[in-house]
Amino acid sequence: MRVISPIDEFLKWFKGLSKNHQVALSRMFWILTTSNANEMVLNDEEYIVKFENHLTNPDFPLRILMKLLIVTTVFDFIFENHDEFYQIVSKSSISAMPNVIFLEKKHWEKIKLSWWELRNNILSSDIFSIWMEQISRSFK
Repeated sequence: MRVISPIDEFLKWFKGLSKNHQVALSRMFWILTTSNANEMVLNDEEYIVKFENHLTNPDFPLRILMKLLIVTTVFDFIFENHDEFYQIVSKSSISAMPNVIFLEKKHWEKIKLSWWELRNNILSSDIFSIWMEQISRSFK
């Protein structure tokens, strides 16, 4: 039995979002995780390309799994705390940056629901465990 590639399923979901949503999520991911200040001022396309390359560049299987696990954890945090992010950013020096986008509530709720559906089904802890088992078996 071949398990669906979690990376492929994530990217299918991500690429199905509007460009504005892709930009907002990839930008927020880098702003929250980078230690390189230059990565905080990329243009829209650079954020998307950098984010997708981060997940698709060839790497050791366990590192690929960890990259997606980190992305899903950060996205979970973003979706759970979007309102708080908005308050922080609107009152900080980051608010002067035109590149920081917060999604309108109605659109955000729709994306959030699709995210939790993906996480609860295709990117669940069980799927990550199965993926880990497959990686482990490949080294036996």
